[in-house]
Amino acid sequence: LPAQIRAGAKFLVSKLSGMVWGYGHRVGRLVLSYFLTTCFLSIITYFGKINFFVSSNSVPRKLTFWESINMGFCETVSATSPSFIPSTLCGKLITFSASLLGTLFLALLAATLYRRIAR
Repeated sequence: LPAQIRAGAKFLVSKLSGMVWGYGHRVGRLVLSYFLTTCFLSIITYFGKINFFVSSNSVPRKLTFWESINMGFCETVSATSPSFIPSTLCGKLITFSASLLGTLFLALLAATLYRRIAR
């Protein structure tokens, strides 16, 4: 029975990988995953009430919804804006995660496009 459970888990992970990354063959799924992941991190930032220093203001405050979206997309493409600086460890972890995931998505996109061109 444990071997069947392991095989079932591997099957589910494989299907999830196909849906999220497209097995490295589907650019559309990769781009969709990028947008959904970035929006998810932005929503966590907004609803998590994480404070940021905004536009060299000396008092940290919660970001508006559109500022959260802007910050999420800027962090994922490493276009860090000096106008959004996290004031808490949680905010720093979210911006670090967004930056790391943006680099990961860019690398996967480059590999997927290379694979498509090399055919």
